[in-house]
Amino acid sequence: MHANTQRTVVLLTRTDGPRKETYLVPLGDARTILDCGDWHPVRFLPTAPGDVHPYPVNIGNPSAVMDAPIDKTLVRRRSSIEFSTVSGKKIIAEF
Repeated sequence: MHANTQRTVVLLTRTDGPRKETYLVPLGDARTILDCGDWHPVRFLPTAPGDVHPYPVNIGNPSAVMDAPIDKTLVRRRSSIEFSTVSGKKIIAEF
């Protein structure tokens, strides 16, 4: 899990499948969860500039999505986030 310094956005990365899958979850009032497709944040910092694309470039690319999130299942709590995916998996992140 990665969060920005303002704690308004969280990136959750699943590693339970054949490849990593990252979801961008806003912590404000928005109820939209974005699937980042093939993109996932680098695991170790720092990286040299230009080595990896720093932003999720596959957002909106349906061919890169493995297990899409269901927006209406998003539940935010004081120290956790949870939502379901189309395959029936429940994603829970505690921070």
